[in-house]
Amino acid sequence: MATTRRNGQLSSCEPCRKSKLRCDHSTPICGRCTRRGQPNLCIYHPAPLTQDPGLRQRKRRRYNNDDNTERTLNKLSLVSPPASASPEGGLSDAYSVNWSQKETSNSTAGFLGLTSFSAVFTEHDNCLGTGIKLFSGNVNTNTADPKQIDLGAQILRLLSQDILFYEKLIEARFQVFKGWTQGAPTVLAIFKAVKDTLARSLSSDTGDESALSLSKELFKNRTNTVDINPSMTLQEYTPLISSRWETIGLIFSLAGLVSPLIPHDDLVWKRGGQADPKALERQSTTVSDICVRFSNNCGLVNDPLSWLLVHHTALLIQVYGDGDYRPWNELGELATTVFALGLHQEPDDTVPFFLTEIRKRIMIAAYSLDKQLATFLGRPPLISWRYCNIQLPLDLSYDEIVADPATRDAAIAKLEANNGWNTEGNPGKGGWARAILIASIVREKVLELSLCHQADDLAQKVEAVSQESNQMRLGLPEFLHWNPEHDSSSFSHDDNVLFQLHLDFLYSRFLLYRILNRRTQTQSDGIIKASRDILSALIQMVAKKNRARKPPVNIGWDLCFFCLPAAGVLAIELLHRSQSTIEPSATSSFPRSEIIQNLSILASYLESLIQPGDPNYEIAQQGKKSIRHVLDRILSDPLPPPGADSTGAAGEISLDQPTFMRAEFDDGMQFLEWLDTSNNVNYRQESWVNWLTFS
Repeated sequence: MATTRRNGQLSSCEPCRKSKLRCDHSTPICGRCTRRGQPNLCIYHPAPLTQDPGLRQRKRRRYNNDDNTERTLNKLSLVSPPASASPEGGLSDAYSVNWSQKETSNSTAGFLGLTSFSAVFTEHDNCLGTGIKLFSGNVNTNTADPKQIDLGAQILRLLSQDILFYEKLIEARFQVFKGWTQGAPTVLAIFKAVKDTLARSLSSDTGDESALSLSKELFKNRTNTVDINPSMTLQEYTPLISSRWETIGLIFSLAGLVSPLIPHDDLVWKRGGQADPKALERQSTTVSDICVRFSNNCGLVNDPLSWLLVHHTALLIQVYGDGDYRPWNELGELATTVFALGLHQEPDDTVPFFLTEIRKRIMIAAYSLDKQLATFLGRPPLISWRYCNIQLPLDLSYDEIVADPATRDAAIAKLEANNGWNTEGNPGKGGWARAILIASIVREKVLELSLCHQADDLAQKVEAVSQESNQMRLGLPEFLHWNPEHDSSSFSHDDNVLFQLHLDFLYSRFLLYRILNRRTQTQSDGIIKASRDILSALIQMVAKKNRARKPPVNIGWDLCFFCLPAAGVLAIELLHRSQSTIEPSATSSFPRSEIIQNLSILASYLESLIQPGDPNYEIAQQGKKSIRHVLDRILSDPLPPPGADSTGAAGEISLDQPTFMRAEFDDGMQFLEWLDTSNNVNYRQESWVNWLTFS
């Protein structure tokens, strides 16, 4: 209890006294400690300045341990703790639970390659005898911490309340886009298996006790492997993974990825009693992250864990942006998991057919996410094509993948014999995954040139990669080519994906010539052509959407990530040429009128299509301001006298140098350098992540 000090005032508790904060002197726990979630630290010391050194040391250790725990939980939770804990807010103990210390155990090794310590022995099982294993893979069988079990019970109760709403939300998304990482048949089968588990295990009569019991079962299952056989069906497989934290986390990740894609006025929101998609995103991010930690704690890798990590990484990008550290950190875990599962090698013939195809798609999703983040951040990729044997998936729909063997074999027989593409001209089957893998391979070659510090024969290497990229793009079947003039009265999600694929190839070419210009300090027409193509494609896409009476929403990523760098190249080259005394030739590759018109249209898009509050709003407004600044100068200011630059000095400008890196704005900031540094801004990826990894 609070005691009176010498001056007659009530004493403060130890946390308030040491933090020099006003204490309300409530007992046994003051109000401030209650609000901060630190009731165990609220102590009223009778003589705080005369305590023995041993007590001080013990308390110091206690505070340090609690600080470390709090920092860890803040990193794990990913969102700010709620002001008060309530069942509606969800997971009240997620911010105060004390996680158990790391337990010592030998987890399973997973995939072991040619240079591994056991390769010689496993290759000669016939000589050495069967059943000999150098690595037993004993997993820890200790029970989970009681507070972890309680937190798991809260997650299960939350899922039990909202699982029907999540299912309807995802069904609405599958009506728009079939998905390719995991399609509707597999996702809906997972939902059915989890619903059956919850209905069987959770009882309204026992309440918390049944949730705690199921939570204990899920923690126990962490150390159990999933037994599979080549003849297993999807309906036989999903019940085996329904009582695992990986599957629970996958459901929340899927719900979070879907939430911004369904219009706010859709009936599914009203029927589900939800009115705040942003809150669902944040909640899904927190819960799926906790499920990842629950699964990783045992050191056992499996297929559902790889599914969860792919979707959780995409969700982190969607919520926090590509520039945030958390998606990059989670990508590292994803890369480790796919390697441990051996997804980077040829498929195992002991795995059922449907799971083999899912593994191919999961590996492609991880590989393409790696290239996306590596490009955005300018960092070395974590998954290298050189050390992988990534397989192209069959160009089948998920209905055909999970069908009976006769139906499946008939669908395979219809594929083209030479290249394996479907003959129906349907882009929504396995073609997305195949095309994304091809585009990602090109992007890795671009990254290799950008990160290599040796510039020997760089021009030849850039041209070779550019030609290879063009050949790969032209080698895609006709139904995977973007055609802005085809059926201009409609615009489906498939059209949007085709446009994203087309824009990705264009941007790879743009990056190639940008690398060349920065490294060799020479100008080339290649980057001008690539920049013009990017802007033209974006304007054509918006026009096609407008003709189809579909508002061009969710294109902030396209405008800020793809179009602004291209606009910077064109704007500054336009500014320089307007100051030059050299007359443009009739065959010039720099059509001034077209570029001015497209830059003007882009500036209007940046102003009208990205609304205040959008994560890309700040970057869009700065880009709009810079573009209009250039347009004002070239259209309003008189041309400089012959032989003089913009400052009046004669003979300062030379077309032999990269002109778009020299022009400066009034604030002394170069446009492209601003675009480079703006990569630190947390873009929120909208269109790309959603079509890339959503299932």
